[in-house]
Amino acid sequence: MLKKKYILIKSQYEANYSIYYDLKNKRFLKRKESTPKSIYFFSVLFIVFVRGFKETKIDYPFWLVLFTAIFSGIILGLLFYKFDQFTKSKSLEKVDNSYEKREDYILLGKALLSNQKKVFIAVLILFL
Repeated sequence: MLKKKYILIKSQYEANYSIYYDLKNKRFLKRKESTPKSIYFFSVLFIVFVRGFKETKIDYPFWLVLFTAIFSGIILGLLFYKFDQFTKSKSLEKVDNSYEKREDYILLGKALLSNQKKVFIAVLILFL
């Protein structure tokens, strides 16, 4: 797993901002969330590329094609994650780190963690 530098505390806090906790400097930061435009470009480019295979017959075993698709998806996901981490460190801003605000941020983080646990348990039950 890639080394994390920031932990998401709350998404869409104060309009389009998200609150993060910086593990290195031990403080809370905010970031205006936006999707990099390059992701849209690569998505459209991929759709155009796949449309070119309209009449191409795939003679490979299904499991090989499935494994290749999953492996390429993981590699692309890791590349986008690293790119997001790089741009995130450039776009973070300082927030009020007073004691009262820190308590609010911690409560927001606990609520997010509780929701993540509920989703994880629901997915686990669905898989069983």
